[in-house]
Amino acid sequence: MWAITLLIFVFIFGHSIEPGPQGKTMGTLSFPTMLRRYGTGVIEAVSRVGGTIGTYFFKLFSKLLVLGTPC
Repeated sequence: MWAITLLIFVFIFGHSIEPGPQGKTMGTLSFPTMLRRYGTGVIEAVSRVGGTIGTYFFKLFSKLLVLGTPC
């Protein structure tokens, strides 16, 4: 039961902190107008890298926890 609770906590925590739309909007508005296009590109790149790493580690963790996901 504690493992399920921990997984739910990590899931909600992951969706609440950065990579969502609010993180991209605030990241874009944090840059001055002259640098905004570069800042938006950096924010998008970081988001893509995070998604790629998350996908990779999901496969590893699913195999480690034997969730039935083929690797």
